[in-house]
Amino acid sequence: MSYQSIAYQTLPADAREVVADVTELFKFAEQHKATIEVLLLYLLVGGKCFADSSPEFPVVNPSSLRDLSGLTGLHRETLRRRMADAESLGLVQRISGGYVVSDVERWLRAVRLFRQQS
Repeated sequence: MSYQSIAYQTLPADAREVVADVTELFKFAEQHKATIEVLLLYLLVGGKCFADSSPEFPVVNPSSLRDLSGLTGLHRETLRRRMADAESLGLVQRISGGYVVSDVERWLRAVRLFRQQS
């Protein structure tokens, strides 16, 4: 047994889950030809879009560059470029007030993949 496999087996369960989540994120990025940063912003935009929503009262909150900058600490110009990349990949669309995910079902699949839920 290799040193790496022994070390991996002794990791706490939550650390193994993080490794598995990050591995899935890289696979998803490769599948969608996106950078990890763009995919993380995509997941963030979707989460922010639907944070205040419920089945009884569906609400969509767009994410502005100012909102995203406050959440991530990234400069607005950097965010503008990353969101343009996400938009060109069809992950998000720009509307009045900011960005929203283009396809809710696709975003939910991404979240399930990332969190390994079915």
